[in-house]
Amino acid sequence: MSKASASDYALPNIELGQEINVSVLPDHLQELYFASNTSEDLKEKASSIQIIPLDKLEEESSAIRIFQLLLHREWLTARLGQHGKCHPPLILQRALVYEALDYDDLAAFDAFVVYTLCQKAISDEFVTDLEAHNLDGSPWVVCSDDDQEMDTVQQLRVRSLTVLIRCLYRLGAVKDARSLHTELVQEQRLSESLSSIPVEQQKHDLGQCKISIRNDQAVGVDEQASESVNSSRFGKSRREIYPWSRHEPDRNSSESIHEINESLSRVSGDLEAKITALPAFDTFGAETEELSYQLGLFAKTDLQPGTQVLAEKSILTAIRPLEDAICDACGQELEGIPFEDIRQCVGSDCDITFCSEDCRARAVSEYHQPAIDDDEEDQSDEDATSYSEDESTTNRDLKSRDSIDEDQTPDSIEGDFKGAPICGNHDLSTIGRPTNTDTPEWDLYFLLLTRTIAMSITQQRHPLQLKEIKYLWGDFNPCSLLSTCHDNSYEPPPRTLPFSFLHNLQYVLDYFSTLSLSCANATPYSAHWLQNFDFWILQVLFSKFRGVANATQSTFDGKPEIASVHPLWCLANHSCAPNVTWTPKGVREFFVRTAEEREWQPESASQEAWTGIKAGEEILSHYTDIELPLQDRRDRLREVLGGICRCERCIAESGLRPGQSP
Repeated sequence: MSKASASDYALPNIELGQEINVSVLPDHLQELYFASNTSEDLKEKASSIQIIPLDKLEEESSAIRIFQLLLHREWLTARLGQHGKCHPPLILQRALVYEALDYDDLAAFDAFVVYTLCQKAISDEFVTDLEAHNLDGSPWVVCSDDDQEMDTVQQLRVRSLTVLIRCLYRLGAVKDARSLHTELVQEQRLSESLSSIPVEQQKHDLGQCKISIRNDQAVGVDEQASESVNSSRFGKSRREIYPWSRHEPDRNSSESIHEINESLSRVSGDLEAKITALPAFDTFGAETEELSYQLGLFAKTDLQPGTQVLAEKSILTAIRPLEDAICDACGQELEGIPFEDIRQCVGSDCDITFCSEDCRARAVSEYHQPAIDDDEEDQSDEDATSYSEDESTTNRDLKSRDSIDEDQTPDSIEGDFKGAPICGNHDLSTIGRPTNTDTPEWDLYFLLLTRTIAMSITQQRHPLQLKEIKYLWGDFNPCSLLSTCHDNSYEPPPRTLPFSFLHNLQYVLDYFSTLSLSCANATPYSAHWLQNFDFWILQVLFSKFRGVANATQSTFDGKPEIASVHPLWCLANHSCAPNVTWTPKGVREFFVRTAEEREWQPESASQEAWTGIKAGEEILSHYTDIELPLQDRRDRLREVLGGICRCERCIAESGLRPGQSP
């Protein structure tokens, strides 16, 4: 369960400068506090601390600044959760804290929300379904004819827009940053309200953030800067385990491996998960011989060429075209499936279809509860139970197949999401599915996110604790903030997670704003949303999907149309010389490659006949098109895996020895 900590109750009621006992802080902040205070006397004597105002942090050491910024982040989040309202001034404060911590993607989302709410307050046209409130629950803007009130809104709009532009520039989403920058420049020239913002505040917003720990990387917003960059729509953000996250398990622990192998045994008797040493991904291009210890799949017995070694079906599937004849649960094409086996959702005004009763039953229990009118319920029950005599069998099968953490107490989502807010909600289903898209892969990653949200709501489980998500590795980089507190130095972290203004910000806000109309606990900045769907959680999900999701192309236009995440199949590590092949769509099957299917082999093995995979050898899959030349493969894998591929084939083709940088 996504339980509240002591800080969730203590922090919201604390004021700046007021002392707070260290013991009520979350564990990660207690650890950072003692790491940032090197004096042994201070460690022993200090039992209380103060939340230092942000403008007073410039003179502190890097370690103390980071601790205080993380404390501010915890405090502001707790205050938002306590009141459960979209309060623009408080949200913008959190955006500034995120920006100072170099989390430009998180800052951009908060700033974008504030900017959107301000736009709604001053515009006569529809902007968003989201509503802004004061902390006491009253409407944030009462009367659009009140000049003083609208002046305050306009000031906040300019400030939030400035933060958003700064972050987008640093993230590399330059086209959107330039578009918004033009709007800001026009606002500065045309709006009289800007003159009411104190000059020092304008300098603070339009220049370097004084509390920033990036002493030489802050980007000011000016026309010259906007002309010096290209017009890319896509950028990169950090991918790491956030210091405040409570949901990332120790994947290499004996308990985790036992759970995974219990699940694996239900779909394959030939494979097992074990820890393996892999070459560390080279993010910066620096020479390294470091190893990364990750999970991998290994053969338990000798496996002959052509042998099927895994068959896995997953409902964590995204389908881009709405009207195609594809099973909504598993992505299987319906063509060729007997008509009597096909099922349709019994919900009111819902037309999604399934390839089997098994998929329909899984959808109902795991992500798509039908929304049924009372007068239709009796008839719908009859329509849905053509397999009624096998219903108990189906339920037993579902339970026996239930995966990785079936015997554990569910880490459930806090709150009571009643009803079926997803079923038949056409306003939701069209978000992220533009008809003439030029970003089909990006659309699919977003649709995987929405499927995860639906699964979380239906199963009453935190999204990062879903069985399909829990053990996925997002190719995270080490959190540089933690090392800073120990050695009082700061290294700008690598940015390898693809970022898009449209998919990471606009679609996400549109989705939750629409969802909140039928699911109040999904309202952004409510306590439940902050605990279960805060933007950093969504970024963790994007990191995981980027590393393991697989897309299949449409036979009609060649664009990616289906993406899926198979949590057991994903355990197989990447190699550009894989020893297995797999089938797309529906049930994911692993087959040992035949000699003819092998794409590459080392010179030392060129004279040896391929006899398959030996017991104890690792199963190696591929996460990109292995027919591409070396540099093209590495370029694609950098986005997928967060670094330069160092598999045996890439090392050989680059002419480098293992551990040497390209």
